[in-house]
Amino acid sequence: LSNMVPLKRLELLVEALMHSTIRIEWTHIGDGETWETVTSSAQQLPSNVKAAFLGRLPNQKVIEYLTKNSVDLFLNISSSEGVPVSIMEALSMGIPVLATAVGGSPEIVDDKVGRLVPPSITPEELMHEIEAIAQHPSYDILRANARNRWTERYNAKTLYQQFCQSILNI
Repeated sequence: LSNMVPLKRLELLVEALMHSTIRIEWTHIGDGETWETVTSSAQQLPSNVKAAFLGRLPNQKVIEYLTKNSVDLFLNISSSEGVPVSIMEALSMGIPVLATAVGGSPEIVDDKVGRLVPPSITPEELMHEIEAIAQHPSYDILRANARNRWTERYNAKTLYQQFCQSILNI
């Protein structure tokens, strides 16, 4: 789920997936200026890796997709970020996250909900990190932690109630 622009580094992901030793289904939602390059490169992926490019979808369709399909990992390997709402949305669905340690991502992601990786990560290192999460011995706990992280820190209803209560206590 991202615009297909250079700072999202989708070419790095394609290069990483070339090294996969496990079965992977990569679904990308979004479009943009690197669409042609990324989709063309993805045609060269090994047979154990399937890629699907759904293009740009309205937010409601994205939520519908995430609700109806099993998504095991959300990747954000951008070279820079603000505070990524997309990561918060993934956590709301109980999806573990692998993200580069840039911008606001370290405020959201840690080993309890996924992995932070350095922005200088190589394709081989990235594939190793993806496989480590896929084979995580406590993967179900990662999923539960992801949902709990969203509930505790990013659920607007919960935050509004806490805010109102703090005002009432003044």
